[in-house]
Parts: sequence; structure tokens; C-alpha cells
Amino acid sequence: MSKDDFMQAGLEMGLAMKLAKEVQTLKEKLKHVFSSYLSLSEVLAKYNLVSEGTEIIPLFIPQTYEIKEDNKHFVLCMADINLQLQSYGTLVMTSLESMHNEYVSTILHTALRIAENATNKKFSM
Repeated sequence: MSKDDFMQAGLEMGLAMKLAKEVQTLKEKLKHVFSSYLSLSEVLAKYNLVSEGTEIIPLFIPQTYEIKEDNKHFVLCMADINLQLQSYGTLVMTSLESMHNEYVSTILHTALRIAENATNKKFSM
């Protein structure tokens, strides 16, 4: 918005000028923030991967970790999910998404605890 737009909205000239100046500053900041983003080709070149696409990026092969059935975090996770399933019959349709989110949250927290034990590292949440 310009100074004139603010004045047409009923603001005094001094306030309209200040607001118009602030709007201009915010527009410039927004452009400045996004100007730091690199294109895909720039990112690939940074890592010495010259290509027009992503097909040359090496595949990541994740490490696997077998979870034993007596793992304390796994046992607690399954108990929590079983408890949630017991109350499933009393749910109304609008609460199904909430229930799904609880399952996901339980599983993710359990995965983090198991990963902490496997790697001897502490992850923050």
C-alpha cells in the first residue's frame, strides 16, 4: 500500500507516510530473504555434481536396526497403541484424525528412543 492508499483509508499524512515506508521496507526484506536461495543446479555444482537434474545424486542406503520384541520402548509403544485401539469403538468420525495423530506420535517417539539406545546419542524433540 502507498501513502495515498493509507490516507484514503482515513489516516493522517504523517502516519500514512510511516506505514508506507514500513510496507516498502517489508517488501525489500522479503525479496532479500528469498534471494539467498540457490537453484538446484547451484546446489549440485556446490557438491561437484554437475547435472540438469537429480539423477546423479548417489542413493542413500539407511542402516537398519532389528528391534527385539522385549525392547522396553517397543513394549510400551505397543501397550499404548493397544490401549488406544480399545477406545476406538467409542470414537466419532471427527476424532479419527486425532486418533491417527496419536498413533503417529507414539510410533515416532518410540523410534527416537530406540534410535537413541542404538546409537548412544540423545535426540532433542
